[in-house]
Amino acid sequence: MAARPILSFVSLIILAGGILLQFLVILSGAVSGNPVDRVYFLQAATTGINGARDPSRWTFFSICGVVNGLNGNCGNVVPALPFDPVRNFGTTQGVPPQFIGTNKFYYLSRFMFAFYLIALFFAVIALFTGLLALCSRLGGYLSGFNTSVALFFQTLTAALMTAWVVIGRNNFRSQGLASNIGSYAMGFTWAAMACFLISSILFCVGGAAGKKDATYGTKKSYFGRKRSTRSRGSFIDSESQRRVKDDPASLGRAAPPKTYRRTRKWLRRLVYLSLLSGAIWALDTTLYDSALTRSFRTFKLGLLIGLDYKINFRANPPLADSIAALHARNAVRVFDLLKDNGGLYLKIGQAIAMQSAILPPEFQKMFARMFDDAPQNSWAEVEKVIREDFGKGPEEVFGVSFTGQPGKGIMERTARASASVAQVHWARLEDGREVAIKIQKREIARQVGWDLWAFKVVAKVYTWWFDIPVYSLVPYISERLLLETDFLNEARNAERMAKLVAGEPRLRDRVYIPKVHHDLSSKRVMTAEWIEGIRLWDKEGITKPWKGGWRSGSPGSGGAPLDPPPKETLASISSAHPTNERFKPDRSYWKGADGSGGLGLPLKQVMTTMVDLFSAQMFLWGWVHCDPHPGNIFIRRLPSGKPELVLIDHGLYIHMDPNFRHQYALFWKSLLTFDNATISSIVSSWGINNPDIFASATLLRPYTGGDRSTSDSIKQGLNSKEEQQRAYEMQMKMRKGIKQILGDEDKWPRELIFIGRNLRIVQGNNQFLGSPVNRIKITGTWASRALAESPDLSLAQRLRYWGGHLLFRVVLLGSDLVFYYSKLRQTLGVGGGMEDDLENKMRDMAKEFGVELNHGVFEG
Repeated sequence: MAARPILSFVSLIILAGGILLQFLVILSGAVSGNPVDRVYFLQAATTGINGARDPSRWTFFSICGVVNGLNGNCGNVVPALPFDPVRNFGTTQGVPPQFIGTNKFYYLSRFMFAFYLIALFFAVIALFTGLLALCSRLGGYLSGFNTSVALFFQTLTAALMTAWVVIGRNNFRSQGLASNIGSYAMGFTWAAMACFLISSILFCVGGAAGKKDATYGTKKSYFGRKRSTRSRGSFIDSESQRRVKDDPASLGRAAPPKTYRRTRKWLRRLVYLSLLSGAIWALDTTLYDSALTRSFRTFKLGLLIGLDYKINFRANPPLADSIAALHARNAVRVFDLLKDNGGLYLKIGQAIAMQSAILPPEFQKMFARMFDDAPQNSWAEVEKVIREDFGKGPEEVFGVSFTGQPGKGIMERTARASASVAQVHWARLEDGREVAIKIQKREIARQVGWDLWAFKVVAKVYTWWFDIPVYSLVPYISERLLLETDFLNEARNAERMAKLVAGEPRLRDRVYIPKVHHDLSSKRVMTAEWIEGIRLWDKEGITKPWKGGWRSGSPGSGGAPLDPPPKETLASISSAHPTNERFKPDRSYWKGADGSGGLGLPLKQVMTTMVDLFSAQMFLWGWVHCDPHPGNIFIRRLPSGKPELVLIDHGLYIHMDPNFRHQYALFWKSLLTFDNATISSIVSSWGINNPDIFASATLLRPYTGGDRSTSDSIKQGLNSKEEQQRAYEMQMKMRKGIKQILGDEDKWPRELIFIGRNLRIVQGNNQFLGSPVNRIKITGTWASRALAESPDLSLAQRLRYWGGHLLFRVVLLGSDLVFYYSKLRQTLGVGGGMEDDLENKMRDMAKEFGVELNHGVFEG
């Protein structure tokens, strides 16, 4: 009897918790206050939709905007508000096409709202009948029934909500619009369902626990009812003629009551496990920004992918249509994991994307999308980072005002750019300097340790499981990625590169490194000079005619001061909204009145400067910027009419010691002169057992000077095999080839990982701009010149190297013939330029090895 009230009381508490979670979701959009203001189903960027808040949040009763990370500026309260952007905003302009001409989302969301209220109704009824469960079995069963009905409708609600929210988010993201799921609404809804499930079980068990035998001995009748086997009541005493009850001694021992020990034991375990899981989830979400959840997601997916390949990577996969289908589904899994986890996972994904040409084509297509902008954090989160690092708010640190106070600087609370690790805000300080304030996303500091640990564990398991020696590279990669989250390190890198450029006459007037303000920087905040310019990917903006006037440069060129914002901008500060602030002046006057102008620069000069800069980094200084993608390079026009390349984002550098730098320069020179003996000697000292493939990977074109022993061994015996078997055996042999390239793990220079990344990005930039320069010749020239200019050479050695350099320049004339032949074909419309021709040759060579190369590095 004691078990029933205890179980019923616990059931009531859990049921009440589920109802509370329901109310928090249902009240969203109708009332304000914490935590209801944090609850929403879906948030999406709605910039191009007329009349829409940007971003917009769909709640239970209304569509809201975002104010300091909370629901705000909500619209009219609408019962059972449907999720249907076309109906919500009354227009199709700017709405993703997946929402147009369909009622799917309308009905999914409307039925979800109806089921939510039905579930709430039965849950409240169960709460009242639960009071009866404290004192009767009937109350327990009745409450269990009502809670089960509430559970049924809550499960339907959670499933429908998850369906339209996830599909809606994906539809917005497919159009390049930032979108994310409301974690509170999602978590509260599923948690309420779990509460109802546990409560219904406990109510029923409590009812059963109150049922005990009312008899001492029973047997079943024909119809299944239990019938007493003892004497029924009394008899007539022969002497006194009085009715006498049965003698208790004749009735036997009473049966012991049932205790349900095993049931109670497992219920206790279930409750303890639920409480422990909830506590861990709450601590992880609150203190570690879901780092444990992200790691668990990584391990789970890593195990799934590992098992998938172990089972299905064979000529005729038992659980896949083909090896290509196996690659395709795992590419989607990995891409979704990196996107969902965000942060450093995006950085890892971008690193993979840079080398995705060696991956199966299914991975290539998927990872081409890794360079999309990441969603920006709210201003409230940004302000917390500043206060935690400086001990005071942004107004005091940067001397700015958000109310238009005279004499103060101004700062935009809306980020100008947002990446995986940080976001950038524009500001103008009190003294008139315009700066870019790069602020690390607050969650990164708490996630980075867990993320790198998960990365190491997965790499270690895969190294053992698939027998590919990749783990030895992981500590070096992890160290580089960790340094990228230290903005003081980035500031030092930028200063060092600025000094190196200033000391090199061949680059001094062609390359610009933004100044860093150390007094306004910290480990998570870096303040640097604001750069006005054209991104490298804006080909038309670089080449269109200049309309900015004779002997004048583009804004900020050469470090020139920028003009201040107009007075009307300063007057509008106090009324501006943190989610849509734009105070920076428009400085596009040089495009002309009709906006059709550009920098008027030849692409050849632009690309020559870029290849010169990164060649000098590799061969002259041994200090290499490893993230030169087009977003990190600005182009400006100097008053002389020459281009000026501005390099930003100096978080990821590698240092080449003098001996390795000398070897690498000699390796490049030997590649272009087909000096196979020197090539073999150098790569052997690096622990590489496959010179041909490594040479081709370095040049990013087929190396034809080797003996082709590797390719011959890979293709040997495959010509007569059927296609699936041939593809499988080719990829197995390529895995062996990768092991040969990595060779001796102790000797393998870790710097080659990021040098290869740099070369690939530079090659991709040249290809994107139409191959205006002979990249291989410029790079080789710098390698040969660096050997001759080495400061530790004797006079005789210097003369010998300079003689070799002059002879080398003559040899390189042959590459000019190839370049101009490709240029002629490009002009005639029968080719895409030298880089395209080289990539086609690489593609053909790769097919011989079972690898398919099918896109440029920045496609998508």
